[in-house]
Amino acid sequence: MYHADLDKYSYFRPKIPEGFAIGWLDKEHSYNQGEVPSNFLDRLWNFCYDPPVFFLGFHECPFCDNPPFGLPASHNGQEITLGSGDMWVFGNNGRYYVAPNLIYHYVAAHHYCPPEEFIEAVMHSPLPGSDEYKKYLVDCGLEYT
Repeated sequence: MYHADLDKYSYFRPKIPEGFAIGWLDKEHSYNQGEVPSNFLDRLWNFCYDPPVFFLGFHECPFCDNPPFGLPASHNGQEITLGSGDMWVFGNNGRYYVAPNLIYHYVAAHHYCPPEEFIEAVMHSPLPGSDEYKKYLVDCGLEYT
């Protein structure tokens, strides 16, 4: 499913309207490529590793030849399968951002460079599992365990 970066996010019709889609890429649309800060992938991994929303089934990487059903990924000794989760990140600007957890693969393997405001949010958002992160999710209408 494609959404341009910073399109309004409304899939769950959350309570807080300032949600924006990031990283919903496909082959039919070009995307920004470039370098990200050196520690960005470390922070991004935390959100992709523990997304608050999972779906049945998997999205495949549209840029890989013969992608597996459920894309395995590893980072610093942790392993996950990407493609069935939506990660949420909270910015200092009162906005939140929702991306497929495939975004980790897009950045690492396909040089996707998300918008700067999303990069800043990833670098400064409370991390999944923290009380502050859980409160943000509840404020948006999601339950988080």
